[in-house]
Amino acid sequence: MPADQGGKGECMSEASNSVVHPDFQRSRSGRLVAAERIAEPLIGTEAAFDAAIGQLSLLGAAIATARVDAGMAAEFSQGSLEDIAETFTATVAARRALINTHRRLGAMQRKAGLEAINFGAGDGKPLPAFTA
Repeated sequence: MPADQGGKGECMSEASNSVVHPDFQRSRSGRLVAAERIAEPLIGTEAAFDAAIGQLSLLGAAIATARVDAGMAAEFSQGSLEDIAETFTATVAARRALINTHRRLGAMQRKAGLEAINFGAGDGKPLPAFTA
């Protein structure tokens, strides 16, 4: 049974004895459905950024190698490499913003009284601790 916490408008979660923000007093199953709805595209987007970063790296290497193999002057591919470097930097910055989004969503999840579910990268490696 939820218990009032000193007039702050927050209630104790039935499942975890943690304080649940008043905006999240709806059913636990509804909160879980909402979290699952967010988790799949979030994880997919993170994977897509990692794949894009990998492909950009391969593209940069291919441009440099092809230039050497073709016996062309370095200036021939310089503009393309600069464009790839700019794209790489922007993609890594966008990935950082997505990681920040993930952290904020984690904070919302805790406020909603839901336990953290660590899907990770699926490779069994531990993830760093996030601070909100």
